[in-house]
Amino acid sequence: MIVENNFIKYCTHIRGVKNSTAKHYCDSINTISRELSNLGIYDVDHLYEIDSLERLLEIKDLLANNKEFTELNKKGHQMYSAGLNRYLEFAKGEDITSEKVLSLIDTPVDIKPQMIINERIGAKRDRIIVNQVMHAEGYLCEIDIHHKTFVAKSTNRPYMEAHHLIPLSLQYNVNKSLDVYANLVVLCPTCHRLLHFATNDEKKGSLIQLFDERQDRLNDSGIKMQRSEFFELLELRM
Repeated sequence: MIVENNFIKYCTHIRGVKNSTAKHYCDSINTISRELSNLGIYDVDHLYEIDSLERLLEIKDLLANNKEFTELNKKGHQMYSAGLNRYLEFAKGEDITSEKVLSLIDTPVDIKPQMIINERIGAKRDRIIVNQVMHAEGYLCEIDIHHKTFVAKSTNRPYMEAHHLIPLSLQYNVNKSLDVYANLVVLCPTCHRLLHFATNDEKKGSLIQLFDERQDRLNDSGIKMQRSEFFELLELRM
């Protein structure tokens, strides 16, 4: 599972824990996932399927107040709560302090033939992947880090928005998933709208800047293309 693979890379490459320890964390997540139905959670089969940070925190609270889980965790010498807490650190983007750090877990992701592309959902701020990218970029606009916004109540950080450099609506033109770290960029609201609504001439320079900065990471994520191919692909949307 790709989320588990990313979590293991986070533990070993970013947090510096041993592979055996990372495996113990994963075993804990698998055990907790088997307990979800006992908590009255029937809409997901595994924690890795949950894409909302808020939902993960709700489940943590449910577990903390569940007698059976508390006893299980005590018998396991707190290893289940330790695994969950480390996974929540991963979901929150803790220690993902720069694009260079985040690039350590860039991975090609195969797409599912029946996957449904919904770009508005894809960039929702509550998503784990969006939260991680925001942390990596320091909540700064990638077109111009000097662009200022207001402080968001939900994060107490400058308000920024996530944008898929190659739109998710073009997924079927690319053989690897576009919903990956390397294809998500952080933008101030004005720059985000510029990429969506400005004339081609006005946004071309910003698109060149963003693509050139992300090309190597896109390649590492299996999205291999030159600048000319990038613009040819975007012509389908412009």
